[in-house]
Amino acid sequence: MLTSFLGLYSPLSHILTPRFLTLSLLPSDSDKSPVTSSSSSQPPPSKGAQDGSSREPSLRALATMSALSGTLGLAAVMAAQSASGYLFLLALLGPTSAGDYMTEFIRTDVSTLTPEQLSARAAMARSPRYAAFLVLFSIFSAALPEELLKYLPVAWLQRKLQRQQKKKKKLGKSAAVSAATAASLGFALVELAAYVQAAAPAAAAGAGPSMAVTLLERVFIGLPGHVAMAVLSAARGADADADVDDSAAPGWRDVVSAIAPSVLYHGLYDLALFGTSAWVGGHVGWVHPVGARAVVGMLGFVLSVQGVLYAHTLRAWLGWGDKSKKQ
Repeated sequence: MLTSFLGLYSPLSHILTPRFLTLSLLPSDSDKSPVTSSSSSQPPPSKGAQDGSSREPSLRALATMSALSGTLGLAAVMAAQSASGYLFLLALLGPTSAGDYMTEFIRTDVSTLTPEQLSARAAMARSPRYAAFLVLFSIFSAALPEELLKYLPVAWLQRKLQRQQKKKKKLGKSAAVSAATAASLGFALVELAAYVQAAAPAAAAGAGPSMAVTLLERVFIGLPGHVAMAVLSAARGADADADVDDSAAPGWRDVVSAIAPSVLYHGLYDLALFGTSAWVGGHVGWVHPVGARAVVGMLGFVLSVQGVLYAHTLRAWLGWGDKSKKQ
């Protein structure tokens, strides 16, 4: 995975240029930050702009956020997912069954299993307790750590801004969305490389989905979904700062409130994938479904969730700052 990241670092540093993939595809806004105003007729920048606290992150800062998100952040998320997933299995199934399920959950190649083993695996996958586990795992183990990771740069920039300004100040659109997008792209691109690397042998042997299907799912669906969820969290978190008293510092409740919708969308997305693998394919964990009907049904549900996500993200973006303007 580290090798995949090193291969992606150079193009990533060009992808993360200011405004690229962060603001160019979003509706324009007349409320520009002081550093984006180039007209000489404009009044002198405020003290906050002079000390740099209201500027959007530099290219180096964005690249650092992506690098940390795709390496240390991804490693921390994987550790949290493994630990919490095993705890959920222990609580639902007990020590003996939890170990059996964990062994099958991390298995990705089922081509060597016998028909009897596949039958036993299907019975495990379709049990009610495993269904309950998938709900818990999709939301609290898979979605929550990932969305928290993508939101951390936004929370860090907000805290840094408050310390420099010595008061509560709302983080600008450009800074918040740039940071969230940088973190999500760093995470998603390394995840993409790992999935493509894992799917390549099966695709070449004809035992799994074609590489075109994998790229469709991961590049055109998964990666934009990661970015949209991060932008939604950034919009909710940064815009909510206008409603908080100057003396208050953002806490965990503010973070949870910011990422909650994204966690829900992400959880539904993952539940559709794991659910299709379990209830249609008869597999514990993730094994790509085979058959046109299964694939189309899975992607249809995922795209429906993603359509609602895009609409929610757009509404959050268009409404950014409305509350503070009304006050």
